[in-house]
Amino acid sequence: MGLTAEALGVGKSIDGIALLAPIDLIAETGECVVLRGPNGSGKTTLLSIVAGRMQPSVGVARVGGAVADERDPEQRARVTTMIGPPALYRDMTLVDHLTLIDATWGRDLVTCESRVQAALEELDLGRLAARFPHELSSG
Repeated sequence: MGLTAEALGVGKSIDGIALLAPIDLIAETGECVVLRGPNGSGKTTLLSIVAGRMQPSVGVARVGGAVADERDPEQRARVTTMIGPPALYRDMTLVDHLTLIDATWGRDLVTCESRVQAALEELDLGRLAARFPHELSSG
């Protein structure tokens, strides 16, 4: 099922200061889009809006036809982002972190661990489950 992400006339201002000039962006499922620009040009702001983490001041962002909103359980189940450095607990393994995230996003607590293990195996990362995130490459 395709998840087209679109930002149509999306811009963001706070207290009269433009963080992102209005812009259009359409990214189809499987398409790779590169955002380039100088510091402060709005790259992270645009990604935050498309991910539903921030509301635009103008325009609309949609994912799969629905307004982008990270509070929507359907979008949380289908879209994930890592914008900026993640919050990590140095005494929790990778599988611990992923299970915590899965559980706190309103998923079925009984099946959290099996979902996390399946996802790690699908991504061929099962061998890293017991490692600590700070031991892994951030690239």
